[in-house]
Order: sequence, then C-alpha cells, then structure tokens
Amino acid sequence: MEKLTARLDIRVTPSEKNLVTKKAAFCNMKYGEYVRKIIKEDMIIVEDNSHEERIIYELNKIGININQIARIVNLNGNINDDEMKELLNYKKEIQSLLLKRKEDRLMKEIYRIGISINNFLEIAKRNEL
Repeated sequence: MEKLTARLDIRVTPSEKNLVTKKAAFCNMKYGEYVRKIIKEDMIIVEDNSHEERIIYELNKIGININQIARIVNLNGNINDDEMKELLNYKKEIQSLLLKRKEDRLMKEIYRIGISINNFLEIAKRNEL
C-alpha cells in the first residue's frame, strides 16, 4: 500500500465541509478516509436538480390556496367540510413532495408550510367546537 505523503488542499464552504463530515460519520469513516474513497470511486452520481423549481412553484401555489381558505374562514368564523377536505389534500400533496426531494432549501419550505397547515387546522377545529 502506498504511503499517504501528498497533500490535497481545496477550498470549500463551511456547509460543504460539514456535509462531508456528516457523510463520513454516517459511513463510519474518518474524514480523510472518506474523501480518499470518493476520489477512488469509478462512478460519480450527478444529481439533476432541474425539478426543484417545479416543486417550489407547486409549493407556492399550495400556499396561495391555503391563504385563500384562511381568508374565508376568518370572514365566516368557521370552516366547512369542503374546505377541510381541501386542506387535508394540500397536506397530502406536501407529504408527497417531501418524499420526492430532501434538499435543505425545499425541506425548510415544506416544513414551514406544514406547520402553517397544522396550526390552521388546530384553529379551525377549535372554532368548530
């Protein structure tokens, strides 16, 4: 086995370094061992992120629809069965998007919208009681 005498210095962002550290830990490897393994691999998997914009667009549409329902509920003081079903469908759509993509930016957006829906559903249930 060849001795490890040459150095490889590259600049990365703090988040990139953190990501490599996490991936190495996940693989039960030391940082340097993990990087050397990546260098030696014959295959590099390139992710296609072109669908991210479409998912973000869909999330924005869902958010707009939820806001419209919230306005109706604020005017009427309650929520009807159709509006409740619509909100539950939006929740299912978000869960589906969550399974498709787990990038940090999308996760934050999905999480934010999910919390909004859950808070809204809790308020709607309290108003019906």
